[in-house]
Amino acid sequence: MPSPRPIQRSRSSCWAAAAEARLRAFSGSGGAGVFAWDLYISGPTSALAGFKPVGGFDPLKPALILPEVKEDSYWIGGFDSGWADREKKLFYVFAGTLAGDNIYLNGDLVAADEFKSARNLLDPKWRGKIVIQDPRIEGKGLTDILVMSLAYGEDFVRKLLAEQKPAVSRDRRRLVEWMVRGRYPIAIGLNEYVLVLFQGTGVGQNISPVIDPKTEIYWASGSSGIGLFNRAPHPNAAKVYLNWLLSRSGQLDWVQT
Repeated sequence: MPSPRPIQRSRSSCWAAAAEARLRAFSGSGGAGVFAWDLYISGPTSALAGFKPVGGFDPLKPALILPEVKEDSYWIGGFDSGWADREKKLFYVFAGTLAGDNIYLNGDLVAADEFKSARNLLDPKWRGKIVIQDPRIEGKGLTDILVMSLAYGEDFVRKLLAEQKPAVSRDRRRLVEWMVRGRYPIAIGLNEYVLVLFQGTGVGQNISPVIDPKTEIYWASGSSGIGLFNRAPHPNAAKVYLNWLLSRSGQLDWVQT
């Protein structure tokens, strides 16, 4: 009897399977439909690619009671600019930072004048000398690759990932350590906060970002998004927290922590 063909799974189906596993983990009864968690605070990638397809969220708008949380003048671009889902009802991004540090160089190994933009990444001499935070999961590696794709096109990204053979790491600390030790002179998706910790010990002083005019400024939400879980066990408490978080008082506390 011939062996069955292997099942091909798309990235979205993998996200959905992971989300279903998370929902079971969040359940207080091993997946029996009784959930132990009310709110999900994280970046929009896992929320929209994982939880949304499996019905993990309830609409957020009905839970927004305080008039001030929906006041357009209090939000950059107006209140509706914060919705991460197309339907503008499930997941809201309430904070972010302006960023532009897609590429980092170890100045002890790469001269700054060798890099004027992300296009220099495709130079054959850098093949096998680039490390990237895994862009297949949420995080800065994914964000940086998306920004480069918007700036330079999908063909650019395909060549970068296929022809330049970058090393891939999901460990943010290891990625920075490889840069500090000189194992890889170029990094994409490097976490600045981890780098600062290394530099505070006196190492990695010559590691710095490349300023690319085409990707210099973009809005990064980080983990500043919120969704209301389906069948939240404490819906009233969730509403109180949600309205406080999106109020002026809550936002001031958020940015100070």
